[in-house]
Amino acid sequence: MISIPRAALAAAVLAVVPASAAVTPTTLAGPSGVPVSGVLPAGDVVAWTTFGAVPATRASVSTGGVWSAPAEVAPAPAGIADVATGGGSTLAAAVDAIGTTGALRVFELGAGGAWTVVPGLDGATARGGTAIAVNARGEALVAWASRVDASTGTHRVFVAWRHPGGAWSAPRQLGAKTSFAEGEPGLDAALDDSGRGTVAWTARGRRTAAVGNVSGRWAAPRTHGAGDIRVVAAGTRTLAAWVGPDRRTIRAATMGAFRLSRPRTVLRTSPATSIADAYPAIGPDGTALIAYTPQRLRAPFTVRRAVVLRTRAGAWSRPEVLSAPAPTGSGIPWTTASVAADGTLAVAWRRPGRVEARTARPGGTWTAVTPLGTGNRETLPMAAPGRATGARIAWADAGRAVRVVDLPSP
Repeated sequence: MISIPRAALAAAVLAVVPASAAVTPTTLAGPSGVPVSGVLPAGDVVAWTTFGAVPATRASVSTGGVWSAPAEVAPAPAGIADVATGGGSTLAAAVDAIGTTGALRVFELGAGGAWTVVPGLDGATARGGTAIAVNARGEALVAWASRVDASTGTHRVFVAWRHPGGAWSAPRQLGAKTSFAEGEPGLDAALDDSGRGTVAWTARGRRTAAVGNVSGRWAAPRTHGAGDIRVVAAGTRTLAAWVGPDRRTIRAATMGAFRLSRPRTVLRTSPATSIADAYPAIGPDGTALIAYTPQRLRAPFTVRRAVVLRTRAGAWSRPEVLSAPAPTGSGIPWTTASVAADGTLAVAWRRPGRVEARTARPGGTWTAVTPLGTGNRETLPMAAPGRATGARIAWADAGRAVRVVDLPSP
């Protein structure tokens, strides 16, 4: 476990972070007079939803570095839930955004750039969160929570999977019924290249995960403490991370013998600091990071961006503060991260009025802060590994235009 001493916290608050020259992002759509939600990058695709009179779900595709005009992913009024790519397959999950059923549909990107619905999940509803994952072999899984009783927040969690080019399995329920509290983040899912999948969710503050594989064997869900969980996978590695209920600790677990390993505390801050979020990222060789947002609880009230790293040998580093302190109260704190196949580490965040990022190589120093452009209070920036190197960041700017930028490997 790593603790941040008070002296280190004070030094972090006073640290001056140099800024590099701004990069030039590409505009995929907009500016728009309506809110934009779920700007999600995956592989050579960026998908998003615009919430006008009728929600519209669209995506742009990069071919040879040139982005296509936006194309419809799902018929209105669906909203994008998740996008994933791997093994030559790109899938998107969309959910009815304004109806009463919350109908779930999965779409696949064709060679001509058109999205077509994937049969096999007819009748599925998702009112409590949806996640989709694809590995390098093209195997895929989709998980969702189907609401049973709106008055109590009771849901059933399901998973379905498929082999490349095959049909989806019948949905399998994971555990018994569970109750989600209002505002809980729903589901997350990951699938490693050996076909091992993880579905994780937070219900009434309790962190639960179920592990299985695309051959159909799934273990009973296990609950290990409290916190809002995120899970990622690359190669044969899986990493889950979450902030503990005291908002001062970050816990993490890796894939064990058909279950997540015993969680360990990788970071604990001082009583003067609260951790707003934790976002894990992992590379195929096991290089990993957890980006997080520490907030100062005493005047001056500020928020920063920081990271802990893990080498292939499995040792977590001391925290590194990546940004100068900024005033709190300027929208949802958010820090996102990615690890590319070539080892490029990237962390991006939104601060008042703008989006910024930094990159590094394992064992190297972080580049100066790169201003990416303006941001708005409605949309969170998202990071994804570059196709071969570097990192891809997507977001909606102050004019609600959808923007994407590729950061080179440092």
